[in-house]
Amino acid sequence: MLGFPFIRFYAGTPLVTKNNIAIGILCIIDYQPCTLSRHERDRLEALGAMVTVFMQETHRLGLIDPVTLLPNRQRLYDELAELDEREPRYGLALVETTDVVRLYDTAKAFGSAAVEARILAVAPRMREALRSRYHLYSVAFGRFAILYDEADTADLLNNIRRLRKELNMGLTSFDTAIRRQSQQILRECMSALHDAVSRASCAISPTTTCRNSG
Repeated sequence: MLGFPFIRFYAGTPLVTKNNIAIGILCIIDYQPCTLSRHERDRLEALGAMVTVFMQETHRLGLIDPVTLLPNRQRLYDELAELDEREPRYGLALVETTDVVRLYDTAKAFGSAAVEARILAVAPRMREALRSRYHLYSVAFGRFAILYDEADTADLLNNIRRLRKELNMGLTSFDTAIRRQSQQILRECMSALHDAVSRASCAISPTTTCRNSG
């Protein structure tokens, strides 16, 4: 460069994830002309691969709920956005395992540790009931999201009902061929959950409800 910042040398290697997504470039600059040997180019590429792994792991840690160690809301958003269009019909369930207002009252009276202990007791039971067939996320205190194949709706409802007789659950289904924002899908599911809370039932967005009396 003839002007500021007078860079005379540049070498870079792309930072590409395992999903073939470019997330940046690791570069070297100098104010003097120079040339990289083959060995130095290999080292730059190796360093770029290390930086990519580090960035991915840092991102991954930010996608884990610190209490339940389940994937969190942002992880759900990411995975909703990456669903395979070849499997078009999916469902999302939002399960409220305990009264949220009661949880906040417990936190006020006994501190957040008491609330976390209650949630920690629920999370393993949710994992055991759903097994590896469903994708489970912790999206708020006492609330879990479940991503599943729409064909498995009946099986999911049976598993949840066996887990706990008194709970509220909202469900929504969507087609991956119709591109929608992840936040919109979760909002629809939240609306179904609010309907379920008001009716003490299981609500399926947008119109169908099913009684969840155990």
